[in-house]
Amino acid sequence: EWRYMKTMFDAFLICSYLAALARFHLVFSGIIILCSSRIRLLNGQISFPSRSLVFSLFERIKSMKTLARFAQASIIIYLFGLFMLLTASLSSSLAYLVAWDVPAPLNISNCDPLDHTECILPFPSSFYLREDASTVTGYRVHLTSDTLPLKGSLPFVPGYLNQMDGFSTLAPILFYVHGLKEGGGKGLDGSELQGPESIGLSVTSKSITLLVDVESRSLVPHFAELDFLDENRPLVMVQPAKPLRHNARGRFS
Repeated sequence: EWRYMKTMFDAFLICSYLAALARFHLVFSGIIILCSSRIRLLNGQISFPSRSLVFSLFERIKSMKTLARFAQASIIIYLFGLFMLLTASLSSSLAYLVAWDVPAPLNISNCDPLDHTECILPFPSSFYLREDASTVTGYRVHLTSDTLPLKGSLPFVPGYLNQMDGFSTLAPILFYVHGLKEGGGKGLDGSELQGPESIGLSVTSKSITLLVDVESRSLVPHFAELDFLDENRPLVMVQPAKPLRHNARGRFS
């Protein structure tokens, strides 16, 4: 579309040049006629021609049929070039609108909408559980091949994971917070996370992370740190310091 627009614009410039040339030629010819009519400036006074000479001048201008036709033709060409340019612009805009792909609506069937960093984040999550009365927990893991990240160019096959009735009781909790590494403020640069050396503080009010056993309403000891192996998007890794209870629900904040 842009090549077509450029061609039409070049044609418009040529038509504009021809029209301007025709008008300049017409005016220049009129000046030549006026000069030939002996209108002259003498001693600061203008000597006007006689009435008969003026009428003769107009007759000579009217007789310039060829020049007038050329000027009219150039104006028509100019208008035609302008029309073609506007037509090209409109057609290009319409073609762009027709070819514009409307963004597909957010598909949350396979990806947790809470974290757009990776499809599977945050992990683990009840988002990837489906009710199943045949299991002890009443749930079964439900992951798809497009949910899991790629290892090189090969996708993980989640078949064996989907046989489980829940997630591991010692699995790390993974998530990403935008600006966590670059924040520089308290709790935003990872310096305030309770590391492996401060597990005891993770069950106190001094901890900025909390892992809760929902049924018992008790805090679970844990530690948290940043994954500095990923310089662009370091994940927060929360590791329980002891196994969570089986067939129990936990909450993290």
